Amino acid sequence: MALLKHGFGNFALGNMDAAQADFTEAVRLNPKNNYAHHELGLTLAKKGDTTRAIASLTEAINLDPSGAASRFIRGQIYMSEDRLNEAIRDFTDAIRLGPDKNTTFAKDQEVSRLEADRVATDYYAARGDAYYRRGDFRDAASDYDREARFSDPDGYGVIWGSVARMQGRSADAGIALSAALDKGQLRDWPRTVGELLVGRITPAAALASARNADQTCEAHYYAGIVQLKSKDTVAARNEFAAARDGCPTSFREYRAAIADLKRLQAQ
Repeated sequence: MALLKHGFGNFALGNMDAAQADFTEAVRLNPKNNYAHHELGLTLAKKGDTTRAIASLTEAINLDPSGAASRFIRGQIYMSEDRLNEAIRDFTDAIRLGPDKNTTFAKDQEVSRLEADRVATDYYAARGDAYYRRGDFRDAASDYDREARFSDPDGYGVIWGSVARMQGRSADAGIALSAALDKGQLRDWPRTVGELLVGRITPAAALASARNADQTCEAHYYAGIVQLKSKDTVAARNEFAAARDGCPTSFREYRAAIADLKRLQAQ
């Protein structure tokens, strides 16, 4: 327990080598402790050692089959390696099991519902992204809808539900997003994105409204979706390439742009 607490501190401070040493020693002292394997896997993932991270998280899952957190983290690693089928299986299991002690705060033995909802939102959002990248747009839209129902303070759940439906050529692609805009549920930059997707402003206007590099990269991505809808594949390819080159690699739009470019290249 002392090693785990020490490892948590090192991890929080960004001292990943020290955290790895702490968790490795905790595993050596108690190889049946699933928490030690989980935290070691999380640390190895942070360090980019995905093979060993997956092995540690798999051992944590074997020791505690009811734990969702290890499956979710392992699913994220599979996603980073484009192993989408494996990622979807892990996210599905995490959703089925629900938030656990590794992912939710508790007070007086009662799990915080707000925190549990936030975690469930992450699970559905991650699986939606995996479905989207795989081209299963109907399933992606369903998960994005669940994301929006749990917790969607910025409106990106409803935005991505619309994006997935547009990609799937659904007739109702913009209905929920238009309703959210009319109700004032989207504000500031997300509102601009929503107005672009439902055709209330042009791609040029959205790009001109961007106030920083992150918003510029998003403007390019969503402009690409609009161009695809209008069947201008050349313009769409250019917009997706700009998003790929301009978005931080952690952004949903970055990963989606790569997947959409692959789909265009395969046509």
